[in-house]
Amino acid sequence: MMASSTLPLGAVQTADGEVVVPASRRADGSLRKPIRIRQGYVAQDEVPKYKTVAQRRREQEALEAAGKQGTPQQQTATSAADTVDSDELSLASLSLESKASERKPRPSNSRANERPATAAKASAAPRARDDTKASGGDSTAALKQELTKLNKLLKEIAKLEAAARANDGGNEETKVLSAYEKKKLARKDELQTKRNALIAELNGATISTTTAVASSSSVKKKTFVAIDL
Repeated sequence: MMASSTLPLGAVQTADGEVVVPASRRADGSLRKPIRIRQGYVAQDEVPKYKTVAQRRREQEALEAAGKQGTPQQQTATSAADTVDSDELSLASLSLESKASERKPRPSNSRANERPATAAKASAAPRARDDTKASGGDSTAALKQELTKLNKLLKEIAKLEAAARANDGGNEETKVLSAYEKKKLARKDELQTKRNALIAELNGATISTTTAVASSSSVKKKTFVAIDL
């Protein structure tokens, strides 16, 4: 026989000891017969829910933690001690960081000064090459112009020499050389010496210019000045 304290919700025990759900009337007016409940029956809403091992472990840990918390006064004291410890820890970490920053060497200004100096040298090098190239070009042009004048004078001297040889041969149609023309003939050796020096100087200037340009960009071929008489 089932005890009255363990009867399912809404069930009653009859005089003969059976446990039943009493008859009831539906909403449409029909009669619902009494339902007999067998011994050991548990209603569906009263069946305990299934819990996994992990769920049961978490509930057990929660119960143990609740038992260890203690009284509210103890909890307040513990939280205050934790706050003090965290404040001390933060102050200690700040002091360590400040000491580390003091020990860290500051970058010297030498590197900062080296960068502008290096940039200035890099920009000055092309400028110097351009100036050298320009000055070399001007001097070469002046030498070539002077060489042209000397070549012209030597051509005139060659014509005067031809006229002088004709006079020596007794040709009356040739003109007689003037004192100025004779003086010009006398300068032939001097003018030839200057011409040879100019040619050598032009060749040397071409070689030096070629070397300077080759060191900066590409190598140029050595050029020589051809002189036609």
